[in-house]
Amino acid sequence: MPGEMWKLWKCGAGGLGPAFSDTNGNRSIHGFIFVSWVSNQGMDGETTVRAEGSSAEKLRHIWRNTTVVLSLAAIILYLLLRYVFHQTGTPLSLPLWVAVAVGGVPLLYDLVREVIRKNFGSDFLAGLSIVTAAIMGEFLVATIIVLMLSGGQALEDIATRRASSVLNALARRMPSLAHRV
Repeated sequence: MPGEMWKLWKCGAGGLGPAFSDTNGNRSIHGFIFVSWVSNQGMDGETTVRAEGSSAEKLRHIWRNTTVVLSLAAIILYLLLRYVFHQTGTPLSLPLWVAVAVGGVPLLYDLVREVIRKNFGSDFLAGLSIVTAAIMGEFLVATIIVLMLSGGQALEDIATRRASSVLNALARRMPSLAHRV
């Protein structure tokens, strides 16, 4: 009916709050949880939870986890080669080269995209540090920064998934029918 008001609630970086209000009955998914209203004609309510992430997001998640493992393995291998086997020269820095190339380049690509959108943050400084360390030949430092940056993003993904699962459980407990008083 015209004039009826319903609100959608979202949970995002700004916390829980109203995401959208509509007086015409239009539906729009905005944020994590979408709740449609029930009119007095007896239509059933509907709860729709945010769909699973796109395949690009899933690949990015897998890549971040791989980067964390690769960076950590490269650092451990470097330390073993240097201090246990007393290696010097190119074989010593090869694992670090691989970690910076395989793990750092995609991170830097994402950071360049953020800079183009004029989103500057601490990740930008980390990316600048990776480039500077690589130019100066300090591949251990560059690999440690890649590990820190990709590890932080992987932890953020885990926290987001945990929060989403809690929101899904909350959405499942919502009533599916509402009566207007």
